[in-house]
Amino acid sequence: MQNQMIAMLQDVITYIDQGDPMRAYQELQNDVLRRTDGCALYGAPDSDDWIIDAPSQGAVHPPLTGIITELQ
Repeated sequence: MQNQMIAMLQDVITYIDQGDPMRAYQELQNDVLRRTDGCALYGAPDSDDWIIDAPSQGAVHPPLTGIITELQ
């Protein structure tokens, strides 16, 4: 799943570079964030998480939510 996550994040960067922050926001909110949110929501990775350990999710999830907030 690492390559798929990288591809989604590269899409986000492309949308921002193209001046389409709403599409970047949607990609982050609807696709990327749900793959990293188990620990934040439930205390452990959930079944659709691609990052499957809590320390790694803890390193990635907060910055993602910060970027989403900035894009709103």
